[in-house]
Amino acid sequence: MSKLYLYGIFHCNLSFSYIPKDLYGQIIERCYWPLLEIIQRHRVPFGIEMPAYSLQMINRIDPEWVRKLAELWDKGYCQFIGSGYIQSIMPLIPYEVNLKNLYYGNNVYEDLLGKSPHMAFVNEQVFSKSLPNIYRSSGYNSLIVNWDSALTVQNDPDLKYRTCQIKVNDTDSGIPILWHYTKAYRNLQNYIEQKSTLTDYMEWLSGNIPTSGYRTLAFYSSDLEVFDFKPWDSYPEGFPSPYHGEMDRLSELIDLILKRDEITFVSPDEAINMFTDKPEVNLCTSANPLPYKKQDQHGMLRWAVGGREAVRFNTQCYQLYNELITTETAAAQLNSNLNNNQNSISDIWRELCYLWSSDFRTFTTEEKYIEFRNHMGAALNRISDLRKNLLDRSLSNSQIQISNVTGVETPNQVIDFTLPTNKASHVYILLDNGETRPCQTTNHSISLGTQNYIAQIPLDSNEYSTVNIITQNVKTQKFALDYSINGDSNIITTPSVEIGINSANGGTINYITFPNISDKPLITNKSLLLK
Repeated sequence: MSKLYLYGIFHCNLSFSYIPKDLYGQIIERCYWPLLEIIQRHRVPFGIEMPAYSLQMINRIDPEWVRKLAELWDKGYCQFIGSGYIQSIMPLIPYEVNLKNLYYGNNVYEDLLGKSPHMAFVNEQVFSKSLPNIYRSSGYNSLIVNWDSALTVQNDPDLKYRTCQIKVNDTDSGIPILWHYTKAYRNLQNYIEQKSTLTDYMEWLSGNIPTSGYRTLAFYSSDLEVFDFKPWDSYPEGFPSPYHGEMDRLSELIDLILKRDEITFVSPDEAINMFTDKPEVNLCTSANPLPYKKQDQHGMLRWAVGGREAVRFNTQCYQLYNELITTETAAAQLNSNLNNNQNSISDIWRELCYLWSSDFRTFTTEEKYIEFRNHMGAALNRISDLRKNLLDRSLSNSQIQISNVTGVETPNQVIDFTLPTNKASHVYILLDNGETRPCQTTNHSISLGTQNYIAQIPLDSNEYSTVNIITQNVKTQKFALDYSINGDSNIITTPSVEIGINSANGGTINYITFPNISDKPLITNKSLLLK
């Protein structure tokens, strides 16, 4: 007998950019409670996914809902799916922040639900090749990713009806995936919101039932808050909502589907384990290295530069990130009782995860813009005070700290160390055998008033007993400039290059020639050159 197994995943996010905080209670009442009631009444093992920060907010407003969720998950009536402490666009932020985000999220899940999930919903379905390894190292063993942007697999449309896997690295096994499928969730939304008929929906659903064998398919894999509550068109408490009845409509649809023998609801875990043979797929291509949902509607950089103050917010987040990295390194190198400092640093890491939320970077409420500014200002002030405290202690210690960056005791190991910034302009390492190795400055300063250097030592650490630092101040040399500019023809000439500029077309480059290589110009705008 042919069979279609449906899995449902409901994405919950109280921090959604449109939603003001005074409406959180409405969402819990109108959307979150009805879903738990549907799960319990119909025994449909849906997946519920939400960032840990949202779970914390719900626990403050309605802790009974969190207790009920934990109970249903523990009994196997539903499955909780993780996504980190906050919803963030992971390929756009540093590796360390992604690890921290998943780590703090798992801590909250374990604290409020008694355990942490092992399946993750990729945030905003923005995927990159580095993510499977990050999730795997954070305790997740399966992912939910977007079908519609996975162009490399769409030559075989049957793959959306089965479990596949993504390669983690060259040595590890793949990580299994389920599909977030746009057509499936939009068809359900259209019916629930009365934009299509029951006949329309059932005809589409029936078209996915195989003629033989079995298939898995996403019943739903998108926002829960759109049912009986529209975050972009919300109504104050006490006012009637024109969307009332959508969760009831969902419940009635589920009841109808349950009566069909050829369709069965399963949990996401059951769906992912239904196929023992999981084809390996590659979601990324050179033309589309960062696939994400709704690529036909907007650009992924909306989260980087598209919001009202996204550029400033991201710049400040990177500033705080760099401050955290250098302060954490300084604290570790002092090698003393740093429990209080480490706790403070951990708090600021968690705050940075929160500030990198994707929902601060789109259509965010004015209240949330102000909240970001206040939180960012406080975090930068805290890390500045902490760094000053560590600087005072590090300057009292005259010993130079040297460490093996690679952590591997082999020849050509890379070591790093710090010196006061006014120590020298050129620094070398002198080994026991008289060999000197030049050191290179980096942009990674441990603390204020210091400069970080790296060097490569061609010996095992047990082959030398001392390493001497040689500093040398070198006067800056001034070099004569050898170039000419022809203002009539707009040509700039140096001994190694000649470039022609078109002043009538905004300074575009007509041609570039490298005479030491060839007299033939490298033409960048042939049509302008012909004129």
